[in-house]
Amino acid sequence: MALIKFPVGLGKTNRHDDVKQVQRLLNLNKNRMFPVETLTEDGFCGPKTRAQIGRFQRSVMFLPLSQATGYVAPDDATYNGLCWGAREPWNVKVPQKAVDMNTSMIVQQKINQSEQPAHGKNLAKDDFFLSPNFTFFQMTATTHTEFLAQNRKEAMGFVDTGKVLCTTLLEPIFQKFPNIKVTSGFRCPALNKAVKGSPSSQHMKFQAVDFILPGRTYDDLCWFIKQNEKTKGNQHGIFTFGQFILEGPPGRQWLHFSLGEPYHAPFPPERHIMAIKNPPSLGK
Repeated sequence: MALIKFPVGLGKTNRHDDVKQVQRLLNLNKNRMFPVETLTEDGFCGPKTRAQIGRFQRSVMFLPLSQATGYVAPDDATYNGLCWGAREPWNVKVPQKAVDMNTSMIVQQKINQSEQPAHGKNLAKDDFFLSPNFTFFQMTATTHTEFLAQNRKEAMGFVDTGKVLCTTLLEPIFQKFPNIKVTSGFRCPALNKAVKGSPSSQHMKFQAVDFILPGRTYDDLCWFIKQNEKTKGNQHGIFTFGQFILEGPPGRQWLHFSLGEPYHAPFPPERHIMAIKNPPSLGK
């Protein structure tokens, strides 16, 4: 799929082939947005196409209304995000300029957080992306180094599930809380036993992740998850998950987040969400 040549959206150039490409990308990203209808890929930038561009920016990129431009331009963040979302399983090629731009932004963000950049030129040999901001090595790391090689070898059998975990659970959190730090992703059975994990832990199938938010309380995140869970009463929610749990002793706590159906049978209500339920502190 070629790069678009001119911007697409309200008041923009809206060249026929560019609009048609954007419409296709929006359709391929449908499952990442609120329930939306399939666009007719006719090359006409009408109200439905413009509305879905804005919806993608707000519900997938989590841009505030003031920053949701409502248009897509060659190599901008919106086009990059659309291409990435359509990459699997449709194998839409992510333009190299868009990859470079995304890599540059991510690396700079890591540097600003005083962390070792994990993307672009600093991506370790044999490492690869599971989603735009999370890598295979990051999600299979362990302080129990004697299990590291075995853990990564066995994780290769669950890569597709790991991509779902990162894309549907971690990426939306990253957009709101970029200081998220994964502490435990995939665990092979031997590693899981060494850390005294549950014999039925979803970590062993790449269906769960533990993480922390350095320098932040968990109140805001917990509220964000709770408010955006997709339920019968909230079909516009962005999260469908198995468990969301605050674990660990005071002062050394972390959050456990796991995939739900179809990867795991529904948990009973008392085991579905076991975390802080205080309202957010933002703005107080």
